[in-house]
Amino acid sequence: MDIFALLPLAAILCNIKNHKNNTEIKENYFSKTQCLSLKGFFSLIIIFHHLSQSITKGSVFPYYQYFGVLGTTGFFFISGYGLAKQLNTKKEDYIKGFLPKRLVTLLIPYFFMTVVYYIFRHKTDGYLFKQIFISMAKGNPVVSYSWYIITILCLYIIFFIAGKIYCTKHKTYVFIGTIILLLALYYAVCITLHFGGWWYNTVHTFLIGILWVTFEDKIFTLIQKKYALWTAIFVTTVVFALLIKINVQNNVILSHFTTLLMTSAFALLIPTICIKLDMSRCNVSAFIGKISLELYLIHGLAVKMYKYVGLDKENEILFSLSVISLSICSAVILNYCFNNINKVIFKSKIKKNS
Repeated sequence: MDIFALLPLAAILCNIKNHKNNTEIKENYFSKTQCLSLKGFFSLIIIFHHLSQSITKGSVFPYYQYFGVLGTTGFFFISGYGLAKQLNTKKEDYIKGFLPKRLVTLLIPYFFMTVVYYIFRHKTDGYLFKQIFISMAKGNPVVSYSWYIITILCLYIIFFIAGKIYCTKHKTYVFIGTIILLLALYYAVCITLHFGGWWYNTVHTFLIGILWVTFEDKIFTLIQKKYALWTAIFVTTVVFALLIKINVQNNVILSHFTTLLMTSAFALLIPTICIKLDMSRCNVSAFIGKISLELYLIHGLAVKMYKYVGLDKENEILFSLSVISLSICSAVILNYCFNNINKVIFKSKIKKNS
Protein backbone atom coordinates (compact mmCIF):
# COMPACT_ATOMS: atom_id res chain seq x y z
CA MET A 1 0.00 0.00 0.00
CA ASP A 2 2.89 2.38 0.62
CA ILE A 3 3.55 2.59 -3.13
CA PHE A 4 0.13 4.22 -3.52
CA ALA A 5 1.12 6.82 -0.96
CA LEU A 6 3.44 8.33 -3.56
CA LEU A 7 0.82 8.68 -6.32
CA PRO A 8 -0.43 12.20 -5.42
CA LEU A 9 3.17 13.41 -5.24
CA ALA A 10 4.02 11.73 -8.54
CA ALA A 11 0.99 13.33 -10.21
CA ILE A 12 2.21 16.84 -9.45
CA LEU A 13 5.95 16.23 -9.78
CA CYS A 14 5.79 14.52 -13.19
CA ASN A 15 6.33 17.78 -15.10
CA ILE A 16 7.16 20.38 -12.47
CA LYS A 17 9.63 23.13 -13.41
CA ASN A 18 11.24 26.28 -12.05
CA HIS A 19 9.84 29.59 -13.23
CA LYS A 20 12.09 30.65 -16.11
CA ASN A 21 11.19 34.30 -16.53
CA ASN A 22 11.66 36.04 -13.18
CA THR A 23 10.00 39.24 -14.44
CA GLU A 24 6.69 37.45 -14.98
CA ILE A 25 6.61 35.45 -11.73
CA LYS A 26 4.48 37.99 -9.89
CA GLU A 27 1.75 37.84 -12.55
CA ASN A 28 1.77 34.07 -13.12
CA TYR A 29 2.94 32.35 -9.94
CA PHE A 30 -0.64 31.53 -8.85
CA SER A 31 -2.35 31.44 -12.23
CA LYS A 32 -5.53 29.57 -13.11
CA THR A 33 -3.57 26.69 -14.67
CA GLN A 34 -1.31 26.52 -11.64
CA CYS A 35 -4.34 26.30 -9.34
CA LEU A 36 -5.91 23.62 -11.54
CA SER A 37 -2.89 21.36 -11.04
CA LEU A 38 -2.96 22.05 -7.31
CA LYS A 39 -6.66 21.11 -7.19
CA GLY A 40 -5.82 17.76 -8.78
CA PHE A 41 -3.12 17.16 -6.19
CA PHE A 42 -5.41 18.07 -3.29
CA SER A 43 -8.21 15.90 -4.73
CA LEU A 44 -5.93 12.86 -4.59
CA ILE A 45 -4.86 13.75 -1.04
CA ILE A 46 -8.52 13.82 0.05
CA ILE A 47 -9.39 10.52 -1.69
CA PHE A 48 -6.36 8.85 -0.09
CA HIS A 49 -7.37 10.34 3.25
CA HIS A 50 -10.78 8.67 3.00
CA LEU A 51 -9.26 5.40 1.76
CA SER A 52 -6.86 5.36 4.71
CA GLN A 53 -9.87 5.08 7.03
CA SER A 54 -10.50 1.61 5.58
CA ILE A 55 -6.87 0.50 5.07
CA THR A 56 -4.81 -1.28 7.71
CA LYS A 57 -1.71 -2.29 5.74
CA GLY A 58 1.38 -0.20 5.10
CA SER A 59 3.60 1.92 7.30
CA VAL A 60 3.11 5.20 5.40
CA PHE A 61 -0.38 5.01 3.86
CA PRO A 62 -2.31 5.06 7.19
CA TYR A 63 -0.83 8.52 7.90
CA TYR A 64 -3.11 9.91 5.21
CA GLN A 65 -5.78 9.99 7.88
CA TYR A 66 -4.03 13.12 9.18
CA PHE A 67 -3.61 14.78 5.76
CA GLY A 68 -7.27 15.31 4.87
CA VAL A 69 -7.30 18.77 6.48
CA LEU A 70 -4.38 19.78 4.26
CA GLY A 71 -6.36 18.83 1.17
CA THR A 72 -9.39 20.90 2.16
CA THR A 73 -7.05 23.72 3.23
CA GLY A 74 -5.73 23.81 -0.32
CA PHE A 75 -9.22 24.00 -1.81
CA PHE A 76 -10.44 26.70 0.57
CA PHE A 77 -7.32 28.83 0.09
CA ILE A 78 -7.48 28.56 -3.72
CA SER A 79 -11.19 29.41 -3.64
CA GLY A 80 -10.71 32.49 -1.44
CA TYR A 81 -7.74 33.63 -3.53
CA GLY A 82 -9.54 33.13 -6.85
CA LEU A 83 -12.74 34.91 -5.79
CA ALA A 84 -10.88 37.88 -4.33
CA LYS A 85 -8.68 38.14 -7.43
CA GLN A 86 -11.73 38.21 -9.71
CA LEU A 87 -13.45 40.80 -7.52
CA ASN A 88 -10.36 43.02 -7.64
CA THR A 89 -10.34 42.82 -11.43
CA LYS A 90 -14.04 42.96 -12.37
CA LYS A 91 -15.51 44.82 -9.36
CA GLU A 92 -19.32 45.20 -9.54
CA ASP A 93 -19.63 43.18 -12.76
CA TYR A 94 -18.28 40.10 -11.00
CA ILE A 95 -20.72 40.30 -8.09
CA LYS A 96 -23.79 40.87 -10.31
CA GLY A 97 -24.00 37.33 -11.68
CA PHE A 98 -21.89 35.68 -9.01
CA LEU A 99 -24.39 33.87 -6.82
CA PRO A 100 -26.74 32.37 -9.46
CA LYS A 101 -23.81 30.91 -11.40
CA ARG A 102 -22.17 29.46 -8.31
CA LEU A 103 -25.44 28.03 -7.02
CA VAL A 104 -26.22 26.30 -10.31
CA THR A 105 -22.75 24.79 -10.76
CA LEU A 106 -22.83 23.37 -7.22
CA LEU A 107 -26.46 22.47 -6.60
CA ILE A 108 -27.24 20.57 -9.82
CA PRO A 109 -24.42 18.04 -9.25
CA TYR A 110 -25.23 17.89 -5.54
CA PHE A 111 -28.95 17.22 -5.99
CA PHE A 112 -28.22 14.60 -8.65
CA MET A 113 -25.75 12.79 -6.39
CA THR A 114 -28.21 13.00 -3.47
CA VAL A 115 -30.69 11.00 -5.56
CA VAL A 116 -28.01 8.47 -6.58
CA TYR A 117 -26.82 8.00 -2.99
CA TYR A 118 -30.38 7.70 -1.75
CA ILE A 119 -31.21 4.94 -4.27
CA PHE A 120 -28.05 3.01 -3.38
CA ARG A 121 -28.55 3.31 0.36
CA HIS A 122 -32.27 2.56 0.15
CA LYS A 123 -31.48 -0.68 -1.70
CA THR A 124 -28.56 -1.71 0.53
CA ASP A 125 -29.62 -0.70 4.05
CA GLY A 126 -33.24 0.49 3.82
CA TYR A 127 -32.38 4.19 4.02
CA LEU A 128 -35.62 6.22 4.18
CA PHE A 129 -36.31 9.40 2.21
CA LYS A 130 -36.94 11.43 5.37
CA GLN A 131 -33.48 10.45 6.62
CA ILE A 132 -31.96 12.68 3.94
CA PHE A 133 -33.22 15.71 5.89
CA ILE A 134 -32.61 14.22 9.34
CA SER A 135 -29.01 13.32 8.53
CA MET A 136 -28.42 16.75 7.00
CA ALA A 137 -29.66 18.44 10.18
CA LYS A 138 -27.22 16.29 12.17
CA GLY A 139 -24.28 17.26 9.99
CA ASN A 140 -24.07 13.88 8.31
CA PRO A 141 -25.41 14.33 4.72
CA VAL A 142 -26.45 11.28 2.70
CA VAL A 143 -23.79 12.18 0.12
CA SER A 144 -20.58 11.02 1.75
CA TYR A 145 -18.07 13.75 2.64
CA SER A 146 -20.36 16.42 1.13
CA TRP A 147 -19.95 18.69 4.14
CA TYR A 148 -17.33 20.39 1.95
CA ILE A 149 -19.86 21.18 -0.80
CA ILE A 150 -22.30 22.65 1.73
CA THR A 151 -19.50 24.62 3.39
CA ILE A 152 -18.17 26.06 0.13
CA LEU A 153 -21.74 27.04 -0.72
CA CYS A 154 -21.93 28.93 2.60
CA LEU A 155 -18.60 30.58 1.83
CA TYR A 156 -19.88 31.70 -1.57
CA ILE A 157 -22.88 33.32 0.14
CA ILE A 158 -20.58 34.97 2.69
CA PHE A 159 -18.36 36.29 -0.11
CA PHE A 160 -21.38 37.53 -2.06
CA ILE A 161 -22.73 39.50 0.92
CA ALA A 162 -19.29 40.97 1.68
CA GLY A 163 -18.73 41.69 -2.02
CA LYS A 164 -22.03 43.56 -2.26
CA ILE A 165 -21.04 45.72 0.69
CA TYR A 166 -17.57 46.28 -0.79
CA CYS A 167 -19.01 47.41 -4.12
CA THR A 168 -21.15 49.95 -2.21
CA LYS A 169 -18.63 51.20 0.35
CA HIS A 170 -15.39 50.58 -1.62
CA LYS A 171 -13.55 50.04 1.65
CA THR A 172 -11.35 46.96 2.02
CA TYR A 173 -11.51 46.83 5.80
CA VAL A 174 -15.33 46.73 5.67
CA PHE A 175 -15.14 43.85 3.16
CA ILE A 176 -12.68 41.88 5.31
CA GLY A 177 -14.56 42.69 8.52
CA THR A 178 -17.84 41.44 7.05
CA ILE A 179 -16.24 38.14 6.03
CA ILE A 180 -14.72 37.69 9.50
CA LEU A 181 -18.09 38.36 11.19
CA LEU A 182 -19.97 35.95 8.90
CA LEU A 183 -17.29 33.28 9.29
CA ALA A 184 -17.61 33.64 13.07
CA LEU A 185 -21.37 33.15 12.65
CA TYR A 186 -20.72 30.02 10.56
CA TYR A 187 -18.41 28.69 13.31
CA ALA A 188 -21.03 29.40 15.97
CA VAL A 189 -23.79 27.62 14.04
CA CYS A 190 -21.64 24.52 13.43
CA ILE A 191 -20.60 24.31 17.09
CA THR A 192 -24.16 24.95 18.34
CA LEU A 193 -25.49 22.16 16.10
CA HIS A 194 -22.68 19.85 17.32
CA PHE A 195 -21.33 19.29 13.81
CA GLY A 196 -17.98 17.51 13.51
CA GLY A 197 -14.83 19.62 13.63
CA TRP A 198 -14.18 19.01 9.91
CA TRP A 199 -17.11 21.35 9.17
CA TYR A 200 -15.19 24.36 10.45
CA ASN A 201 -11.54 23.63 11.26
CA THR A 202 -10.20 24.72 7.84
CA VAL A 203 -12.65 27.43 6.67
CA HIS A 204 -10.39 30.19 8.01
CA THR A 205 -7.99 29.41 5.14
CA PHE A 206 -10.64 30.81 2.77
CA LEU A 207 -10.10 34.13 4.56
CA ILE A 208 -6.31 33.69 4.32
CA GLY A 209 -6.68 33.35 0.54
CA ILE A 210 -8.62 36.63 0.43
CA LEU A 211 -6.09 38.38 2.69
CA TRP A 212 -3.24 37.17 0.49
CA VAL A 213 -4.83 38.90 -2.53
CA THR A 214 -5.60 42.05 -0.52
CA PHE A 215 -1.98 42.49 0.59
CA GLU A 216 -0.37 40.55 -2.28
CA ASP A 217 2.24 43.12 -3.27
CA LYS A 218 3.56 43.49 0.27
CA ILE A 219 3.46 39.75 1.00
CA PHE A 220 5.15 38.87 -2.30
CA THR A 221 7.98 41.34 -1.73
CA LEU A 222 8.44 40.22 1.87
CA ILE A 223 8.64 36.51 0.97
CA GLN A 224 10.90 37.04 -2.05
CA LYS A 225 13.47 38.89 0.07
CA LYS A 226 13.81 35.98 2.55
CA TYR A 227 12.34 33.12 0.53
CA ALA A 228 14.33 30.28 2.14
CA LEU A 229 13.59 31.58 5.64
CA TRP A 230 9.83 31.91 5.14
CA THR A 231 9.59 28.53 3.42
CA ALA A 232 11.47 26.92 6.31
CA ILE A 233 9.18 28.64 8.84
CA PHE A 234 6.01 27.45 7.11
CA VAL A 235 7.27 23.88 6.58
CA THR A 236 8.54 23.60 10.15
CA THR A 237 5.26 24.91 11.54
CA VAL A 238 3.23 22.41 9.49
CA VAL A 239 5.39 19.46 10.52
CA PHE A 240 5.60 20.55 14.18
CA ALA A 241 1.84 21.08 14.46
CA LEU A 242 1.14 17.77 12.70
CA LEU A 243 3.36 15.84 15.11
CA ILE A 244 1.64 17.46 18.09
CA LYS A 245 -1.80 16.78 16.58
CA ILE A 246 -1.01 13.07 16.16
CA ASN A 247 -0.13 12.82 19.84
CA VAL A 248 -2.97 14.89 21.32
CA GLN A 249 -6.01 13.29 19.67
CA ASN A 250 -7.81 12.94 23.02
CA ASN A 251 -7.41 16.63 23.87
CA VAL A 252 -10.10 18.34 21.77
CA ILE A 253 -9.01 21.93 22.46
CA LEU A 254 -5.29 21.33 21.83
CA SER A 255 -6.05 19.20 18.78
CA HIS A 256 -8.20 21.96 17.30
CA PHE A 257 -5.56 24.61 18.05
CA THR A 258 -2.80 22.59 16.36
CA THR A 259 -5.11 22.04 13.36
CA LEU A 260 -5.64 25.81 13.06
CA LEU A 261 -1.89 26.39 13.29
CA MET A 262 -1.03 23.63 10.82
CA THR A 263 -3.63 24.60 8.22
CA SER A 264 -2.80 28.31 8.45
CA ALA A 265 0.90 27.63 7.86
CA PHE A 266 0.09 25.20 5.05
CA ALA A 267 -2.19 27.75 3.37
CA LEU A 268 0.70 30.26 3.37
CA LEU A 269 3.11 27.59 2.14
CA ILE A 270 1.05 26.81 -0.99
CA PRO A 271 1.57 30.14 -2.84
CA THR A 272 5.06 30.46 -1.39
CA ILE A 273 6.12 27.23 -3.13
CA CYS A 274 4.41 28.42 -6.32
CA ILE A 275 6.63 31.51 -6.41
CA LYS A 276 9.55 29.23 -7.30
CA LEU A 277 7.90 26.23 -8.92
CA ASP A 278 5.69 26.10 -12.01
CA MET A 279 3.14 23.28 -11.73
CA SER A 280 0.93 24.45 -14.61
CA ARG A 281 2.34 21.80 -16.97
CA CYS A 282 1.52 18.85 -14.70
CA ASN A 283 -1.00 17.33 -17.10
CA VAL A 284 -2.10 14.43 -14.88
CA SER A 285 -2.79 16.68 -11.93
CA ALA A 286 -4.48 19.31 -14.13
CA PHE A 287 -6.76 16.65 -15.62
CA ILE A 288 -7.85 15.55 -12.15
CA GLY A 289 -8.26 19.21 -11.15
CA LYS A 290 -10.82 19.71 -13.93
CA ILE A 291 -13.04 16.96 -12.50
CA SER A 292 -12.35 17.70 -8.83
CA LEU A 293 -15.98 18.60 -7.95
CA GLU A 294 -17.41 15.42 -9.48
CA LEU A 295 -14.56 13.36 -8.04
CA TYR A 296 -15.32 14.71 -4.59
CA LEU A 297 -19.00 13.84 -4.93
CA ILE A 298 -18.60 10.34 -6.39
CA HIS A 299 -15.61 8.78 -4.61
CA GLY A 300 -17.55 8.26 -1.36
CA LEU A 301 -20.12 6.18 -3.26
CA ALA A 302 -17.33 4.10 -4.82
CA VAL A 303 -15.95 3.44 -1.32
CA LYS A 304 -19.41 2.37 -0.09
CA MET A 305 -20.05 0.12 -3.10
CA TYR A 306 -16.81 -1.83 -2.82
CA LYS A 307 -17.08 -2.04 0.97
CA TYR A 308 -20.62 -3.39 0.54
CA VAL A 309 -19.29 -6.34 -1.49
CA GLY A 310 -16.45 -6.83 1.01
CA LEU A 311 -13.57 -5.98 -1.33
CA ASP A 312 -11.83 -3.90 1.35
CA LYS A 313 -11.45 -7.02 3.51
CA GLU A 314 -10.42 -9.32 0.66
CA ASN A 315 -7.72 -7.21 -0.97
CA GLU A 316 -6.87 -3.67 0.13
CA ILE A 317 -4.75 -2.89 -2.94
CA LEU A 318 -7.49 -4.03 -5.33
CA PHE A 319 -10.02 -2.11 -3.21
CA SER A 320 -8.00 1.12 -3.49
CA LEU A 321 -7.38 0.69 -7.23
CA SER A 322 -11.06 -0.05 -7.83
CA VAL A 323 -12.21 3.01 -5.88
CA ILE A 324 -9.77 5.33 -7.67
CA SER A 325 -10.46 4.01 -11.18
CA LEU A 326 -14.25 3.95 -10.77
CA SER A 327 -14.23 7.42 -9.20
CA ILE A 328 -12.14 8.99 -11.99
CA CYS A 329 -14.10 7.32 -14.81
CA SER A 330 -17.43 8.31 -13.26
CA ALA A 331 -16.21 11.85 -12.56
CA VAL A 332 -15.21 12.33 -16.22
CA ILE A 333 -18.70 11.30 -17.39
CA LEU A 334 -20.45 13.44 -14.76
CA ASN A 335 -18.24 16.43 -15.54
CA TYR A 336 -19.16 16.19 -19.22
CA CYS A 337 -22.88 15.96 -18.42
CA PHE A 338 -22.93 18.77 -15.84
CA ASN A 339 -20.87 21.10 -18.05
CA ASN A 340 -23.34 20.66 -20.91
CA ILE A 341 -26.31 21.22 -18.59
CA ASN A 342 -24.70 24.43 -17.30
CA LYS A 343 -24.05 25.63 -20.87
CA VAL A 344 -27.71 25.14 -21.77
CA ILE A 345 -28.89 26.94 -18.61
CA PHE A 346 -26.59 29.94 -19.01
CA LYS A 347 -27.19 30.19 -22.76
CA SER A 348 -30.94 30.39 -22.22
CA LYS A 349 -30.39 32.97 -19.48
CA ILE A 350 -28.26 35.12 -21.80
CA LYS A 351 -30.93 34.95 -24.53
CA LYS A 352 -33.59 35.90 -21.99
CA ASN A 353 -31.64 38.94 -20.85
CA SER A 354 -30.76 40.08 -24.39
